[in-house]
Amino acid sequence: MDKKLGYSYPQAAIELTPGELLWAGYPKEGLTTPQSQIEVPAGIYAVGAHHIRFEDNEIAHTGAWGIDLALGCHANAIVGNYIHDMGAGGVRIGSPSTTFNDAEESRCTTISDNTLRDGCAVYLGSPGIWTGMSSGNRIAHNDISGKWQWAISAGFQWGYMPPQNARDNIIEYNRCHRVRNSPLGTHAVIYLLGVQPGTTV
Repeated sequence: MDKKLGYSYPQAAIELTPGELLWAGYPKEGLTTPQSQIEVPAGIYAVGAHHIRFEDNEIAHTGAWGIDLALGCHANAIVGNYIHDMGAGGVRIGSPSTTFNDAEESRCTTISDNTLRDGCAVYLGSPGIWTGMSSGNRIAHNDISGKWQWAISAGFQWGYMPPQNARDNIIEYNRCHRVRNSPLGTHAVIYLLGVQPGTTV
């Protein structure tokens, strides 16, 4: 597959180091990951990327996540892509941890007009789109269906303090349908975790 940025390789788990802690407090035995499979790698990974546009690509069979815009990514766009047959989730923005350094926060990402079909093939419990401690994002006009734990999951904090970075996000006009059959069960179509001032759905 090679359509602008054709990215595909056989569906198999990306190898993680056995015995290595993926998350503080989790056992060294096995390969457990926290909610939403946020520690699993991605086929396309960026740190500190600004004004990058991923448009009109097909991303499939990665064995993990499709796209991950991690710490310090600002003002990027993921538009018009076909993301399918993922080992984990489709699009991941930001970090699971609050940061007090503005330069570290991943923010102001547009995720629009994408088609996401079927994830969770290897790593169970993944959402189609996940934004963690990330603000000012717009998730709009996406068509999400198939095997996902959630179609869209935003925020990642159970408590009230410290205030989380997840805020002022817009989730609108998405078509989330037939979201079902995740191996762990589908919990919701849109899931918001924690206090998120200014976020609208």
